[in-house]
Amino acid sequence: MAFDIIENKLIGKTGDLQLCEDQVVVTNHFAAVIDGASSKTEVTYREKSTGRFAADLLKSAIHRLPEDATFEQACDFLTYSFAKYYHKENTYEHLEKNPIERPTASVAIYSDYQQEVWLIGDCQCLVGKKSHIRQKRADQVIASVRALYLELLLQSDDFTIPSLQTYDLSRDYIIPLLKTQISYQNSTSNHPFRYSVVDGFPIIDVNTAVISLGQNTKPIVLATDGYPKLYSSLEKSENYLQKILEKDPLCYKEFQSTKGLYEGNISFDDRAYLKIQPK
Repeated sequence: MAFDIIENKLIGKTGDLQLCEDQVVVTNHFAAVIDGASSKTEVTYREKSTGRFAADLLKSAIHRLPEDATFEQACDFLTYSFAKYYHKENTYEHLEKNPIERPTASVAIYSDYQQEVWLIGDCQCLVGKKSHIRQKRADQVIASVRALYLELLLQSDDFTIPSLQTYDLSRDYIIPLLKTQISYQNSTSNHPFRYSVVDGFPIIDVNTAVISLGQNTKPIVLATDGYPKLYSSLEKSENYLQKILEKDPLCYKEFQSTKGLYEGNISFDDRAYLKIQPK
């Protein structure tokens, strides 16, 4: 291994790692964090949610990824790993027509051979002092719609922040939008809301990034979007998250999200943090 692991954290939003849809992967040649997309249906794979199954499938694929793979080759390899499973289960054609049922994930990968960080979807990284994130445009719009709806609800005496943490009506309000936007994942159309993910179908060149390392870009931090803001230390990243959860537990003012901190949970989303130092 040509890099050292400095800090490493994986925490599920419920506190139960068995339900966590994020993953951390470290091999001799790659380091990565994976964000399995939250399921919008009741579909499961081998008794796992689509997000958890996608994260596990992607983790296994990264372990088999050829050391000298380029970004383009990695995209093909990871896509094929999913598609191979679909063909085995005779579900490829069905999932091609029904993207809402696909196991889907975003990923940030450090390639030691290529000396690059690759982003597919809405994971994030710090390379040197520069932050990189490829948030979906649709998520930004939907989070704003949710914030507006929460503002309207909270003007009424019938709702409080604690009551909405128990049952978030705004989540129900935006679920149709979240389901509809899935039709744009890896879409070959020219729609402005299309976006890339790893889901077994060709990864499009939208919200992806290849970040080459320079001499002053180490160490490197990879993280999922369970961190509202990424810092060069786990402690600072965690502290900022806790400030957000204390000041804005529904995540609609200080930090706009499509979901908040709900009763019984410990955060608004699963989170993974990995800091490495190439040698």
